Amino acid sequence: MTRRLLLDVVPTPKPRMTRSDRWRNDPHDPDPKRRQRPPVTRYWAFCDELRAAAARAGFTPPEEGLFIRFWIPMPASWSGKKRALMTGKPHQQKPDWDNLAKALYDALLGEDCRVWNTGPVEKRWGPVGMIELTVHEVSPDAVELPQAA
Repeated sequence: MTRRLLLDVVPTPKPRMTRSDRWRNDPHDPDPKRRQRPPVTRYWAFCDELRAAAARAGFTPPEEGLFIRFWIPMPASWSGKKRALMTGKPHQQKPDWDNLAKALYDALLGEDCRVWNTGPVEKRWGPVGMIELTVHEVSPDAVELPQAA
């Protein structure tokens, strides 16, 4: 059984967190030393938006077989010709796919230690940002160990 889901959420990578990110929780604090960093603010907003979209769709990530495709929005400065050329092409620049996947799992699962298998993770250019999730059944049966040469 295969299930496909599109979440209308612009992908945002998980930033490298610092200790001060725990207590800096107001992005509008008048004191710059107490203000939350912009990447952290964007990440927490993404997490809230992603959880809400997944709840509306009734989606909980499985422990195995989740194939993820991140559709990265094209810059508004691109011409129509370049947009037509790049739609659906691989996104080969920052943010890295692993930081996007980490943000997705951390937002939806909190504790992702039970995930033992993920399918491919892709980044592609799209006219709008969204996340496409496809769940495939994977057999948890034991596999035979390869023999050492």
